[in-house]
Amino acid sequence: MKQLIITVFFFFVLATQAQQEIATVKINDSKITSLIFTVDNLSELKTINWKDIKDMVKENKSTDSIALGFRVRSKDKTKRIAYDNSIVVKGKSEDIDEFIKINKRFIKVFENL
Repeated sequence: MKQLIITVFFFFVLATQAQQEIATVKINDSKITSLIFTVDNLSELKTINWKDIKDMVKENKSTDSIALGFRVRSKDKTKRIAYDNSIVVKGKSEDIDEFIKINKRFIKVFENL
């Protein structure tokens, strides 16, 4: 009888300890604070879909700081500088349209160099 009670108690403890609590993660707040494109040549920057960039930061609060820019890798690996051209514009999320305009202008300037 003693062994039966111990066996039942053992299975009871085993059954209660074997249950796992499933952890769930809920993300309440998500924001993008930096978008820097690194490309091998300037022609790759023409393929950027600026509307997608606006969609990515639309979840940000208007006062959140963001950085938007690009870098063009140097073809000459012996240079100390890794990038031939780069620009990063920093400010608030509400100014994303201005960031895009500034980056488009800089891309045109760098293409003409």
